[in-house]
Amino acid sequence: MRKIMLSIVAIFAISNMSLAAGNRMIAETKTTFGWKTATDQAAEFKLAIVPGPKKLDKAIGMSYEFKDSVWIALVKQATFSLAPNEGVFFRYKGTGAMVNMIVKVFDSKGTAFGYTLPGGTAVSTWQKVFIARSDFAYLWGGSGAGSMSWDSLAKFEITLDANINSDMTYAVDTTKPGKIALADIKVVKAGTVKTSIPKSASVQEKSKGKRTKSGYMIDDLQSTKGWNGLADQDGSCLLSSVKATVGKKSFKVMKVSFDFGSKGSWEAVIKPTNLDLSKMEFLSFRYKGKGGSHRLVLKLMDKGKQVYGYPVSTPTKAEKWTKVVVPKKSLQYFYGGSNSGALDFANIRKIEFTIEKEESSDSRGSLYLRELMYK
Repeated sequence: MRKIMLSIVAIFAISNMSLAAGNRMIAETKTTFGWKTATDQAAEFKLAIVPGPKKLDKAIGMSYEFKDSVWIALVKQATFSLAPNEGVFFRYKGTGAMVNMIVKVFDSKGTAFGYTLPGGTAVSTWQKVFIARSDFAYLWGGSGAGSMSWDSLAKFEITLDANINSDMTYAVDTTKPGKIALADIKVVKAGTVKTSIPKSASVQEKSKGKRTKSGYMIDDLQSTKGWNGLADQDGSCLLSSVKATVGKKSFKVMKVSFDFGSKGSWEAVIKPTNLDLSKMEFLSFRYKGKGGSHRLVLKLMDKGKQVYGYPVSTPTKAEKWTKVVVPKKSLQYFYGGSNSGALDFANIRKIEFTIEKEESSDSRGSLYLRELMYK
């Protein structure tokens, strides 16, 4: 009998060791059982089981409408742990309202850590996300960042948040209803999965740009990777990578297809970043466009959330490629922060191209961008 008991104990121990070493499910997404929703005001939401990322897969889905609310949360009580070399993996997609998406974990004492996804909810195809334990940032509870009990986590939460936050992936339209779906939520070891979501600005390594013959390339704009298109009111702002020909050369550029709709007054193309532009003399980029003649503004936001910008003198309707040169001293304060001093060029956390509506008769257009750099 004693041998049998020892064998059972040994099998249980081996099973636990195997579970700790491999992937571990955090929350079941094939049923709504155990999932709860919460909000601060009068939002409307409904849970349902929806098709997952693969055939025959199921996912937990939530349809919602913000109304007067600032945040809506999808919550699951779950017992799990995160070792230093592990993180949270899941798949998700969303449509409708463009808002922040914050992934939160809580320990049994209520200490909360979170991570803001740069892409927010505006992703219409399934995305793979991995958040390393070290990338989660302290939010509240306990006695500070060092008080998290990573070996006794008790809750997993996805919060859709309309507030501006440190990652600058903020809400621009909560008037639209939205939908979000989650699947395959589990703990995995770092380095074992590939993801399709870039890191948030708060955990990106600081960059000085790529050295070229004519300066430093911040982004060649041949890809939309890391960029988000945001629209005001009932407008739309879609990004794509298309071929362009200049002389005998053919290459990719970023295309911004915008429509102000009947109520919108601006569109924005935003990229969270972590740039050191302290040695910059001027910024430059090239663009051309078609459609209505609207105002184009280049903006930079620093770590203290101060936004400085430069209004381009020529309108968005430029038939030929136009080079814009922005001297460092020409950037002017727009808003944000405490306006206590100059822009912190050593800690730039967001780049933005804003299209401001000026011609009411033609609210649609296309903007083509390439070669954002500095010298």
